[in-house]
Amino acid sequence: MEKLEFDHLVIGVLSLRQGFDWVLEATGIEVPEGGEHPRMGTHNRVTAMAPDTFFEIIAINPSTTIQKEARWFALDHAYQQERLTERLRPIAWVARTTNLDAALERGRKIGVDLGQAIEMTRGDMRWRIAVRSDGSLPEGGTVPILIQWPEGPHPAGAMADLGLRLNQIMLRHPQPNRLKDLLAGLGVDHLVSVSEAPGMMPEISAAMHAPGRDDIKL
Repeated sequence: MEKLEFDHLVIGVLSLRQGFDWVLEATGIEVPEGGEHPRMGTHNRVTAMAPDTFFEIIAINPSTTIQKEARWFALDHAYQQERLTERLRPIAWVARTTNLDAALERGRKIGVDLGQAIEMTRGDMRWRIAVRSDGSLPEGGTVPILIQWPEGPHPAGAMADLGLRLNQIMLRHPQPNRLKDLLAGLGVDHLVSVSEAPGMMPEISAAMHAPGRDDIKL
């Protein structure tokens, strides 16, 4: 079974300006502009965390027209908007595979709906990613979104690297043993730590560091 690799961390925000300011205060990093995702009506800011991993701030793009399909990362869902109004936060993590179709089939066999593979673009970038038809996140975002990049250099290599680094992703879930089993079945359990959630809502947090800041918690 293919061991999937960590690809990027997704920070959900109500607006990119708000997200930029929040991340700057938390990390000291001014995350550069990324671009627009026409199919999903979102836009982002991104910064590399290594040659093959990156950090993404994502928000609904207010200048887009009405969407034909639900936006990814549950951004159209009222509960997600309420959570992001409460505070900005990590809402998903993304793992990459060299065979997205096989990884999705693996998910079906262990009983988790990871969505369908769709084609996505941002500028001249192209990739395949799994998205559920209603835009919801598997297990509230604690099960990763799966992505497959085209062969060749990872896109993080072309992003500005300002020294932001990921130490650990921590997942909290009301049924932690079940989540551990799902992650092991997908081949991603080595990438994260899992503990019990104090409430019913799964949560994602991240420990990071940046130049001059060694103990960042998001």
